[in-house]
Amino acid sequence: MNQDTPAIALVKSLYAAFGKGDIASIVGVMTADSTWESTGRLKKTGKSAASNWVHIFTIADRKVKAFCEFSDTARAAEAYRA
Repeated sequence: MNQDTPAIALVKSLYAAFGKGDIASIVGVMTADSTWESTGRLKKTGKSAASNWVHIFTIADRKVKAFCEFSDTARAAEAYRA
């Protein structure tokens, strides 16, 4: 039997809330001083890019203290090149 830790259950609930567009639930479990890092600047070309990505959540007192996303920026740059 798979039993999630409280931190894993929290992250799963964040993905579920995001999937429903429930931003209020996401904001509700962020600490007052949390950071959310996901950067990128892309030019729209109509091309799409698929890549692997990693999300890292830092959980403190059952709230999100920090979020950081890593993705394949070279693949994205290739798809959005003019």
